[in-house]
Amino acid sequence: MVGGIGEPLRLMIDLPNEHDIVAMFPYRPGMELLVAANDGRGLCRRREEAVAQTRAGKQVLTPAEGAVARICIPAEGGDAVAFVGDNRKMLIVKLDDISLMTRGRA
Repeated sequence: MVGGIGEPLRLMIDLPNEHDIVAMFPYRPGMELLVAANDGRGLCRRREEAVAQTRAGKQVLTPAEGAVARICIPAEGGDAVAFVGDNRKMLIVKLDDISLMTRGRA
C-alpha cells in the first residue's frame, strides 16, 4: 500500500494482475538503471527514458518469449556488477561492457 489512504499500488497505476513490479525508485536526474531478465539478457538505460507520463507506465525491458524481468537496479557506485545464476555460478561484468540503450530488446 502507498500513501496514507490504503489504496493498493496495483490499482493506483492500472497494473494488470499478470504483471509484477520489479523495483521502484524516486526520480533522480542523470541516474542510469541496469535492467535484466531471467534469460540472461539485459541493458543499461538512462532514467529519463524510463519515466512515464501516464498511469499505464512505460515498458523498460522487452524480454524474450517466456522470460521475465528480474533485475532493475541503479547502475552507480561501482564499475562492475556480479550476477549469480540458478546454477550458483557467478559472472562479473564491467558496467562499461553493458550496452546503454534508449529502446529495444536486450
